Amino acid sequence: MDKQAVNERAEAVLKIVRLERAVNLYPFQLSGGMKHRVAVARAWALPNASVLLMDEPFSAIDTINRMALQQHLVDAWLAEPRTVIYVTHDIDEAVYLADRIAVMTPSPGRIGQYVIVDIPRPRDRNAARATELRSELTDIMRKLGSH
Repeated sequence: MDKQAVNERAEAVLKIVRLERAVNLYPFQLSGGMKHRVAVARAWALPNASVLLMDEPFSAIDTINRMALQQHLVDAWLAEPRTVIYVTHDIDEAVYLADRIAVMTPSPGRIGQYVIVDIPRPRDRNAARATELRSELTDIMRKLGSH
């Protein structure tokens, strides 16, 4: 990509994660939450990447910022849909973000069961179906011996 296209792409993904005003800041000037939003933007920056692997990107974040970052990820996906393989140990996060959840077995890790998330977007974390799915996933994990 030429320099202008790179700059336009950077502006587009920063807008998705609501960091367009921080474009001229240095990394040391960003808060922890802003740095994580930059990570989401960076993942989305390659326009031809049809598949992204995100391995617990929000695991070390407090609950409020995690929920905000999850929403930024959903916004990025809605703006530019692509396949995201998202690894998480958080059942709530899986139900909120995923369309299909692969529940893994313990060592050796294998896919024990798939669960389809049939909740339309935008998703309500507190909807009855979300609660049902969280319960269903907990039961599946117990059955498979996953922890």
